[in-house]
Amino acid sequence: MNFLDKKELVSKTKLSMTQVDRLEKAGLFPTRFPLVSQKVVWDAEEVEKWMKAVRDQAREHNLQPSTQSTYNMLRDGMLPFKNQAC
Repeated sequence: MNFLDKKELVSKTKLSMTQVDRLEKAGLFPTRFPLVSQKVVWDAEEVEKWMKAVRDQAREHNLQPSTQSTYNMLRDGMLPFKNQAC
């Protein structure tokens, strides 16, 4: 299992932590979890699946890439990802 820390997550997704926080709180982004004290990470495979779902839906709906369009698609249920609480 591979993990992404905050810096790696921001680099990989091109989202800011504010955007990640907003999506995560809405249940629309993979949930972080504590690895050790003072260190949270995300499951790299879950993040990759989320990114592919965003890409595929954007292509299907012929949307230009933008954080707002991604957020709107997630909010409106156009993407298959819905966070599953542990």
